[in-house]
Parts: sequence; C-alpha cells; structure tokens
Amino acid sequence: MASHYQVVTVKMQIEKEASAIEAANARAFLDQFTEKTEPITVAFNALMLLPPDGGFEMRDFKVKANDLSEKAAALMPYVNSDLYIDVQTVAVTAREYADESDAEKRKLIFAQLNREMKTFMGNYFKLRDQLLLKVPVPQK
Repeated sequence: MASHYQVVTVKMQIEKEASAIEAANARAFLDQFTEKTEPITVAFNALMLLPPDGGFEMRDFKVKANDLSEKAAALMPYVNSDLYIDVQTVAVTAREYADESDAEKRKLIFAQLNREMKTFMGNYFKLRDQLLLKVPVPQK
C-alpha cells in the first residue's frame, strides 16, 4: 500500500507536468497568434500611415483597405470573431472613405474610421494581453 507521502509526491508531479503542458500549449498558441496576425497588423499600419487630408491618391487608400480585408479573411480561423469583425469594419469604412467625393461627408466617415481603428487596436491588444497572461515567465 502506498504511503500518504508517496501519493502526495505523485500528485504534485502530475500537477507539475500538467502545468508544464498547459504552459507549452499557451506559448504555442501565442506564437501562432503572433505569426498569423503579423500580416494584418502590417496592413493595418499601412492604412493608418496614409495622410488623411491628401498627399496620396484615394485609390491607394482603397487598395490598402482591400489588402486589410483580404488579410483579415485569411486570419479568421486564428482570431476570435469580434476581432475579425473589427478588422472588416475598418476595411469597409476605409473603402467608403475612399469612394466618397463630398469633403464634408468624408470628414464624418474619417471620424468614424478613427473610432473603428481605436476599437480594433484596443481589442487586439486586449486579446494579445490575455494570451500573454497565460504564458508563464521563465524561471531563472
């Protein structure tokens, strides 16, 4: 018959191994998330860096918006649906902005686009931070 000490030791070893497996899975998922979202963050940044009041052609803005939408579609299996919807919303609004010829309407669309970009960035970093919290800090 196993002693209480042996049972506790085995239980602690199992918990330690389960914790190590959970940490490895969390790290792998975070790495995959980072790898898969890099193209979308690059496309998003390219869209954000275009000057809002000229200095570029509107078709460039629309091309960047379409690129963002395509990158988002490729990410669907790797991100939660809210983040995907946020990205697509930004892309659609950016295309509306590029298609609008009235300067006053364009200002309103641009304000909406800024809000949507902030929403996406906030949700992106919130999700990434949640993943980071699941990955343990290596012990020295």
